Amino acid sequence: MRKPRYLLYLSLVLTLCACQNNIKYVPYESKISFDDPRVDYVGDGYHKSKDFSELSYYENGEIKTLSKYKDIMASGDFRHVAPSTGNLKALVIPINFADSDTKNNDRQINLIQNAFFGDPKTTTFESLASYYDYSSYGALKITGTVTPFYDYPVASTELNENNSFLSKNIAKSALDWFYKNNTDINITPYDSDGDRYLDLVYFVYNKKVDISSTTATSSLWWAYVDSVKEVEAPGMMLSSFCWISISFLEGSYGKAETHALIHETGHLFGLLDYYNTYSSMHYQPTGYADIMDRNLGDHTALSKMFLNWTTPFVVDNSCTITLRPFNSSGDLLLIPTSKGWNNTPYDEYLVLEYFTPQGLNKNDAGDKFYYNDKNGKTKVFSFLNTNGLKVYHVNARLAYFQSKINRNLIAYQDEENALNKLSLFSSYSLDLAYSNTILDSKVNEVPVLYHLLEATGRNTFVDGNPASSSTLWKNGDTFGMTTFTDMRFENNASLAYTFKVLSMGYNGIKIQVTHKS
Repeated sequence: MRKPRYLLYLSLVLTLCACQNNIKYVPYESKISFDDPRVDYVGDGYHKSKDFSELSYYENGEIKTLSKYKDIMASGDFRHVAPSTGNLKALVIPINFADSDTKNNDRQINLIQNAFFGDPKTTTFESLASYYDYSSYGALKITGTVTPFYDYPVASTELNENNSFLSKNIAKSALDWFYKNNTDINITPYDSDGDRYLDLVYFVYNKKVDISSTTATSSLWWAYVDSVKEVEAPGMMLSSFCWISISFLEGSYGKAETHALIHETGHLFGLLDYYNTYSSMHYQPTGYADIMDRNLGDHTALSKMFLNWTTPFVVDNSCTITLRPFNSSGDLLLIPTSKGWNNTPYDEYLVLEYFTPQGLNKNDAGDKFYYNDKNGKTKVFSFLNTNGLKVYHVNARLAYFQSKINRNLIAYQDEENALNKLSLFSSYSLDLAYSNTILDSKVNEVPVLYHLLEATGRNTFVDGNPASSSTLWKNGDTFGMTTFTDMRFENNASLAYTFKVLSMGYNGIKIQVTHKS
């Protein structure tokens, strides 16, 4: 579920513009050409592997190997999420209620098709298909089907807006309608990995919502990803699905708006929110600078490693390396702690990416958005519009929990005596040990999953401040020399390397890494 983006223009104007225009559906055709960012490479003091290592873990007392991020989400029979590479086919079912205004259904079908599968020129940003094609460096191709409207025989006003659970029942009803009216359809392409679960399923409901609302984010009438327990279909089941209003897809001048749709699709791949989901809290660990935070820009380092779109250069010793712009190259630099690195994304480390306001960042770069500071005052920030190095502290260790709903931690995945602790429980789940949701009062006590560090050495995100140009490391800036000199990691490791930015330009940023003696 997502907070509104609060872009500085009137949503009413956008809605009026959208209703006055009809943009014909133009299918997206991929024309991107990227070098594969997943390669084997050995440099002087660093290396890169095409694949991450498999990680061993326990399931029902037996040793299993974890090779895909989606397996973490399914642990403990929690929920099945979509594979993040290959050719996926999405199923999109628009929904009318008994009181929906249906006179614009033809225009709305065009809008939905452009939002999901259209040429970027038919949108205010990118279509779902073009965004994920670019963000994954061509590793993920999304096509699909938009069905005619399903008529749900109940008025929206008769549904309890405070009961988001109702979307599960409506989703089941809509899917049942789809199968009854498409008995001859070949459903196999909608399950690209053959796990008998539909990969990407969306229900676009025809009810206007105020997308600038600060109170509707827990309402039925919002946009979110949910799951149901194995809705049986002819040879296929439904687990995760996206529920979204047509209002979120209406941009200016009849074009499709897709930021919220793209964010929610990240959840269909299993990605967590990187903003602090406690609405009353101020600490925002990634400073709004991520599509999984404030619905802005491209996916960033951790997400792209989780989804297996790129692997990092890994520091082995003192070295000098040039990182190309992350949005077009997938270049990352992973700096291990003094305890080393387990060769998977599921560990604690620093990861560096060269941010440029190009590619999927270009549309939002410099645009202004509202946010509330720690004193409750409404202020304005601009999404990053300058080049610079992003430095993240990642703490993506895995742990066993009694359940993913009841977050009672039993043991960390890498504990030597984990099996002994697990033997006391009849069932348990493997999950990320931490998230980015944390009480302000616990900032210095509870680790977070993904924290954007600031070149100033301070942590202004605690006060609810956004990332800015000063967040980024630039020419001459150092890490571990004058700032973060006493950095300690949650796994009791220390800083093993320092670095300095030697130069930066359009084509890359040159970094000197030094092993601490």
